[in-house]
Amino acid sequence: MVRVVQFSDTHLRASQWRHQRGFSRAVRRAGPGAHILVTGDLTVDGADHDSDLRAAQQRFARLDAPVHVIPGNHDIGEEPASPRQMQPISVQRRARFLDIFGSDRFDLALPGWRLIGLNVHLFGTGWAEEEAQWADLEQAVATRGESRIAVFLHKPLFIEAPDEPEAASWAVAAPARDRLLDLAIGGAIAIFASGHLHQALTRTLDETLHVWVPATANAANTPRTHGALLMTGAAIWDFTPGKFKMRFVQT
Repeated sequence: MVRVVQFSDTHLRASQWRHQRGFSRAVRRAGPGAHILVTGDLTVDGADHDSDLRAAQQRFARLDAPVHVIPGNHDIGEEPASPRQMQPISVQRRARFLDIFGSDRFDLALPGWRLIGLNVHLFGTGWAEEEAQWADLEQAVATRGESRIAVFLHKPLFIEAPDEPEAASWAVAAPARDRLLDLAIGGAIAIFASGHLHQALTRTLDETLHVWVPATANAANTPRTHGALLMTGAAIWDFTPGKFKMRFVQT
């Protein structure tokens, strides 16, 4: 069994002690020896402040565990389809994230599993990096063999339903959403796990589990969505070949 702990929306900043305390409580609940996945919004405002990115990187570096991160909109800016474009993704913003964290996606092989972290903010950019990300994911699905695939991303694929109209800046926009759902047909992708909403939820669509992981920083200050739980915390995953167990831990 391999334990993986998923944190999201840590919103770290050197001077933001309230968020640091929430993250520290989540780390203690996780226990030693786990892989740590951080699914975006690592920072308060890393999109515009290197100091936030560095504060988060230094905090993760102190963990006694391998850490794998992907960016959120607070870290790198919004994708082109998002209506909230005060901080759009740019080559410069992405380059600063890469300079500090080394990568904006991950690919973690476990016995019977492949855990893939995507940068959703590349969707719709038309950049070569977006096409490379799609090509790698499609190849992983096509060559999975007996292994199962779990995809981790900052935003959920949808809020209420997979055929809903665009959900403002809260979910992955079409056509990227539809392309991801098409790749998952028949259980080819077993899990989509995301953050961003600061709420906790699990539900199954066809043969795929969709998970919203709560923030370590603070619970959502908006009404619950689709019966989600308003809480702070993390998700603990226990992976064995072909199987998994997941539970939320509250902090």
